[in-house]
Amino acid sequence: TAFSVSKSGEWVLARESIRNCRYPFLNLGGHLGVRIRVQYKRSLDNYVLAVTESGARPLPFADPKTIKPGMRGFMPGFPQDQVGEATGRLIGETRLKTGKRFEAAEPVLAWAEAGHTEDVSGSLNKLLGGPTLNAQSQVIGITLKTKPRRGRLYSSTPATLAKIGNTPSRTYDFEHEDLLTRRNYGIVSDTLRRDYRVAQVGCIQS
Repeated sequence: TAFSVSKSGEWVLARESIRNCRYPFLNLGGHLGVRIRVQYKRSLDNYVLAVTESGARPLPFADPKTIKPGMRGFMPGFPQDQVGEATGRLIGETRLKTGKRFEAAEPVLAWAEAGHTEDVSGSLNKLLGGPTLNAQSQVIGITLKTKPRRGRLYSSTPATLAKIGNTPSRTYDFEHEDLLTRRNYGIVSDTLRRDYRVAQVGCIQS
């Protein structure tokens, strides 16, 4: 999963989504695969910026001061290669090894899973790279791995999001954003995917 941070065609995604992939692309419009050019950020080994010729309306970023334990977060994306989403309650900040074996643990936000798409069973790990949103449809962090046996979801911190997502071309147009609740987050997530603000990452190996 990836999400738009600039209307000019810049998208945040997790490096793990395209690891060992020769030709990564974004699935925009059913059968339309748009090849991406990848930009790596120094000191951010687990995230990349994908560049396309044009983009979608960027998602706004949340004010870090508003992020409190107990708040609800929403994670739209493409678990198991189909549309889906999860929601959780924020536990707090912790450290998690998200990359290679000998890399240092990364500060992340831990969430207690509070629900997910009914017809998606098993791993939600392909939400990886998508946005973790607050109730105002503002991005809190980048969705990371899940630990279903512990009922945990993880996202990056707002500081990590700012480092990778605040690009020089990023401008936000302050249009109306839909409010997210536990009853409507599936519907709002569908809108974000339909408008390609949240997009599916694909790979061609040959």
